[in-house]
Amino acid sequence: MSFYNFSVPSFRIFEIRSSGSDMLWAATSLKVMNANGSLHRDLGAKNVFAGERKAGGGVDLNMSWENIHVPDPTQENPDGGSIAWTFILVNKQHQDSAGLTLLNKGADAFAGALAGNTLDEEGAAGALGFLALTGLVIGLQELANLGINILDTQAF
Repeated sequence: MSFYNFSVPSFRIFEIRSSGSDMLWAATSLKVMNANGSLHRDLGAKNVFAGERKAGGGVDLNMSWENIHVPDPTQENPDGGSIAWTFILVNKQHQDSAGLTLLNKGADAFAGALAGNTLDEEGAAGALGFLALTGLVIGLQELANLGINILDTQAF
């Protein structure tokens, strides 16, 4: 019988979106699968307010899952059980139950997708919307970075 601890004890902020500070929220979700791929345990999602933060600082978060049983290998399934663990960090100005519910559902839906579970309609819509928005933001940031790098190169 194998037990594990999973945690995000802290992280460091190198850059933020805004000119001053960002209010950060973190969410995590964990699902454990049996050696045969079926769901062993769904721990759901939890979130925490990480505070209003400026660039260049560290954040002690200590989000953890303790003493999680992961099924051992079997003769038929020598790889044993598996885990699907997600961590999402977002900038959100105000605490509201709908936004935090969506954050939790996003973390839980991604863990479910990693675990190979089928998502319900609501979870799938929330996860796909969140994923699409995340992809758009990352793409725009990279495009902006590329533009800045080209301008910097041409200036010399």
